[in-house]
Amino acid sequence: MTVTEMQLLPRVLIADDQADVRLALQLLLKGQGYRTQTAESPAAVLEALERGGFEVLLMDLTTPATRRRGPRVSTCSPGCAPSIRPCASW
Repeated sequence: MTVTEMQLLPRVLIADDQADVRLALQLLLKGQGYRTQTAESPAAVLEALERGGFEVLLMDLTTPATRRRGPRVSTCSPGCAPSIRPCASW
């Protein structure tokens, strides 16, 4: 894959409270050429989204912290990161 092709791949924010899950997803996506950053909490997700630059947010919706703050993250996402479109699967 060329540098130009890698620059075209989306930048992915990986959010999960479990470090091993974040690392596994990061290694998998980086191995495919994606640019990644991780966040361990909903607060860290909001901070990263406010800084911008992400096209994809891959977030665990089943953690206790996400259940408490998840609606805030999903409400904020369109304003903080207009290029991210909500999509949920479980």
